[in-house]
Amino acid sequence: MNSVTAQIDVTKYHQDSFSLLQKGQKGRAVSQSENQTYSLPKEEVSLPVAVIKRSALTNNLNWMQSFADHHQVKLCPHGKTSMTPSFFSQQLATGAWGITVATPAQAEVAAMAGAKRIIMANQLVGKANMAIIAELIRDFDADFYCCVDSLVNLHQLDSYFSNSEQQLNVLIEFGVEGGRCGARSASEVLELAEAIQSMPALKLGGIELYEGVIHGEGAEQRIRDFLGQALNLVESLSMDGLIQGEPILTGAGSAWYDVVAECLSNLTHCLAIIRPGCYAIHDTGIYWDAQSKVMQRAQVNQAMPVNWVEILNLH
Repeated sequence: MNSVTAQIDVTKYHQDSFSLLQKGQKGRAVSQSENQTYSLPKEEVSLPVAVIKRSALTNNLNWMQSFADHHQVKLCPHGKTSMTPSFFSQQLATGAWGITVATPAQAEVAAMAGAKRIIMANQLVGKANMAIIAELIRDFDADFYCCVDSLVNLHQLDSYFSNSEQQLNVLIEFGVEGGRCGARSASEVLELAEAIQSMPALKLGGIELYEGVIHGEGAEQRIRDFLGQALNLVESLSMDGLIQGEPILTGAGSAWYDVVAECLSNLTHCLAIIRPGCYAIHDTGIYWDAQSKVMQRAQVNQAMPVNWVEILNLH
C-alpha cells in the first residue's frame, strides 16, 4: 500500500473530503462536490467517462413495469446487471415485486436497498453463504427464495436452517437436457418436492426456470413448450398440496421475456414472475437485437449509457 492510500480512511469515505483525486483513490462521492453535481462541459470529470441519462433510465423502468402490468405478471428484475442500489430502489418504487440476484452478497445489497422480496436465481451452497442469508432473513425480515435441484443440497439447507431455527423458502429449478442446472424431468421435480415436504426448515414456493439456455433452430417454440411443462408441474404440485401458499412460477432473462410473459399472462392459479435485468441500462448489442421482438407492441427501450470523450484530431 502506498503512503497516500494509507492516509485515506475508507470507512469514512462518504464523509471525508478530498480536493482532488489522489493516487490510489478510485473515485469520489457526488456528495463531496459543492453542488452535489459534476459538470462534464466544465471538465470537472476526467474523460473518457460513461454517464447515465436520467430520462432514458426513467423511460426504461416505466416501460418494463408497464409491460409486466399489461401481461399481468410480476416483475422481479435481475440486479446483477447493474448492481446499483439506487436502481433497485427506483425499480421497487416503480412497482417491481422484488429484486433478483445471483449471490448472497448481492442479496444483502438488494435488502439494504429496500427489497422485501428477493429471488436468488441460483443454489445456496456452503455454510458461509447460508449464514449470510440467515442473517438477512432475520435482520431485514425479507421473503428470500433460492433455487434447489438436488437432494444433497436440500439436506444441507434443512440441517443449517433447522439449527438456526428459521424456515427457508425454496424454488425447484426446472432445467433442460444439456442445460446448466435444474431437475431434468417431472419425476425429479416430484422427488424433490416430496423431500421438501418432509423437511421442517424448508418451504416450497414453486418452480424457477431459465429459458435462455435454449438455443438454435426452433428455439422460440421449444421455449414455449418448456414453459408449458413448467406450468403443468406447478399445477400438479399445488393440487397435491406440495406447494405452500400461492404457487410461484418464475422465468425470463433479458432475451425472451416477451415470450415468457405471453405464455404466463393472466394466470389465476399461480403467481407468474419475470426476471429481466438488462432493460434498465439496455445494452445496444445483443439485447437491442432481442428487444426487436417487442418493438411492435410498445415504445422501444432507449439505449442509456452515453460516452463523453476528448477529440484529439479530426483528420
